[in-house]
Amino acid sequence: HEKVYRLAMASVLLVVKAARTTDTHIRADGLVAMNYLMEPEAAALNSVPRFQAPMVCWCWILRLCAEVVVDEMHRGDSGASCMLPLVSLQRHCSIARDGVQSIHTHLSTQLPFAYVHLIIWLVNSSNFALAFL
Repeated sequence: HEKVYRLAMASVLLVVKAARTTDTHIRADGLVAMNYLMEPEAAALNSVPRFQAPMVCWCWILRLCAEVVVDEMHRGDSGASCMLPLVSLQRHCSIARDGVQSIHTHLSTQLPFAYVHLIIWLVNSSNFALAFL
């Protein structure tokens, strides 16, 4: 679906924009010119804090998928066969939202977690090596 693609790409670009600025809000107007967002979507995202804007895109994607499932159910398809893909799509949207949150967590800490784990591993390895000397 073309709209799902546009919103997913907008989410990625919003993550990049959020990582490059220290402002509390980001302007999504540039994504309208790139045809990733419509004017009302950009206006809605302009009032959202910078790292929550990409998460909103994933909520919109999930809503679009749910609308498709409801339309299929109204056409007479069995509800169980329509709900299984929706559960899977919900899981994927949740994973994407968690990924955005993880990026935000890593960028907002003073010392990134990856470096902390590397230092802990080096200290533990050094202690282990010294214990046998």
